[in-house]
Amino acid sequence: MEDKYYTESHKKAIDRYDKDFNNTEKNVHNKADSNSKKAYAFAIPAVVIALLLIAFIGIALTGSVKKAVKKSAITNNYTEISNKIYSYLDSSSYKELSDYSDEIDALDNKAFDKEYSVLMGARYYVWSVGFMNTNDSDNYNLTQSDVSNLAYYLSQFYYYTQLSAYKDKEVTMTSDNEKYLNKMREDMGVLLKKYYHITDEDLEAIDTFSSARIEQCLIQRG
Repeated sequence: MEDKYYTESHKKAIDRYDKDFNNTEKNVHNKADSNSKKAYAFAIPAVVIALLLIAFIGIALTGSVKKAVKKSAITNNYTEISNKIYSYLDSSSYKELSDYSDEIDALDNKAFDKEYSVLMGARYYVWSVGFMNTNDSDNYNLTQSDVSNLAYYLSQFYYYTQLSAYKDKEVTMTSDNEKYLNKMREDMGVLLKKYYHITDEDLEAIDTFSSARIEQCLIQRG
């Protein structure tokens, strides 16, 4: 006859085993799911970063190719572009010239070494005028920042429009360029005398002035 106590005890042991097994299996599955979710969570950013990196490299390469193609096309049309540059200079259209130069990246293209000096002069002419108060010849209420910026760009303008600035540079200086640079200086002098009461004596010595000295001069004369 079967021992009743043994049977019940055995049954309880089996039940505990089944329960422990089921709990263990459940925990294993839960941990597996958790680990899977964590791995998935980490995988998504990694994939996104990889895709962004690929896209960035693609954009950079595309941009470089486009820039190279543009530069090549501009260089191949050098004569036409050079003529346009000098037509702007003939009409003293410095703003248009500076914008055009930026558009074609002329200052970063060795094909335009001959035009480099006049393009630099036009750039700093325009930047200087950008900080001038030309609304009213009797109104000199510029902020300190405006005066400082104007003085700085004027110092750069007068540096890049003198021939000595190009002695040690691989730049072709022609008699025409010298003429255009002198014309820029004359035009700038007219503005400074009109709006800031700068004197002829100031203009004769301005090549030797530091940015701080020009700033002082603007404040004193204005």
